[in-house]
Amino acid sequence: MTDALSFDIAEMFSGVSYPTKEVDAYMDAGLAASIAQLNEQIKTAVIEKRDDELPGLEEKAKELYKKAQSTRYVFHLRGVRRELQVALLKEIEEKFPVETDFLGRPKPNLERDEYEHNATWALYIEKIVSPSGGIRPAPTVEEIALIRNQAPIPTQRKIQEGIKALSDEVANGIEAIAAEHDFLSQR
Repeated sequence: MTDALSFDIAEMFSGVSYPTKEVDAYMDAGLAASIAQLNEQIKTAVIEKRDDELPGLEEKAKELYKKAQSTRYVFHLRGVRRELQVALLKEIEEKFPVETDFLGRPKPNLERDEYEHNATWALYIEKIVSPSGGIRPAPTVEEIALIRNQAPIPTQRKIQEGIKALSDEVANGIEAIAAEHDFLSQR
């Protein structure tokens, strides 16, 4: 029971939201490399003042960028409550108990590490939208494993950075709110 001088702890979390982020992920590594090489050719042509080559190179670049859009998947990420993160860690402990060596140090366990990465991604990825507009809601840990085994490393890095950015943005926002509050309190 609450009165005017107390409150229900659960009310603190009523109506709270979690940050979201969209990450564009391109899946064709060969095409990405071709675009990078072509951009270097364009840059060289500009530096060396080979203006007669530029229209052809720029047209080819336009075609490759258009083709790249057919490999663009949009990962919709959403921040999660700590209790879900803790539940995931408990699940991992149950599935992959930590084994130690004779000195008591944890033994490396690649299967556990992979599962933890895949399950973490599954926790944060709300949906994936395909180039054609198809939607894959909440991919499973197994589907994430497929993505992580097949997607180009830079694409994986970009998704991982998006997941990390969700926490970083919350931390930065909370610090900014506290600083503003302190500033306003001094007035």
